Amino acid sequence: MSGFAPLFTKVKWQEGYQMADVDEFVARLEATLEGRPTDRPVTAEDVRNVQFTPVRFREGYSVAEVDAFLEQAESALRR
Repeated sequence: MSGFAPLFTKVKWQEGYQMADVDEFVARLEATLEGRPTDRPVTAEDVRNVQFTPVRFREGYSVAEVDAFLEQAESALRR
């Protein structure tokens, strides 16, 4: 997962996650996994408990894809 910037499908007319929220969290997650400095390192518990702002009728990221990515991220942090 390290060095991998996920590409999530953008959805509109169905529930998605606010892209800015997801992008900020993923940037912190990648910094944590790569050992780069970050003001707020991400823990496996953070990944399990993160809640993104849902959006509808405007562009957001696919909920299923983001959730699947978070499952993988939690596993990587637990190793």
